[in-house]
Amino acid sequence: MYPELNEIKEVLSKHIHYAEDDFYQDTDNHYYLGVRDGLQKALEFVKNVEGELYDEFNKWAKSSIKGKG
Repeated sequence: MYPELNEIKEVLSKHIHYAEDDFYQDTDNHYYLGVRDGLQKALEFVKNVEGELYDEFNKWAKSSIKGKG
């Protein structure tokens, strides 16, 4: 329903994977863990926003159905 949010989640997930791969290639460089953690926080934020949007949509749908009945 929200294709833009799905695209953002997909890109963030890919970059999380890339950061993890980079870390496993150079385990002494903890920069990649920080990048991964930041990307994971961003992904969780997007998921929370998406959930709020679905909640709002459900509220609107329910009120719309009640109005027709």
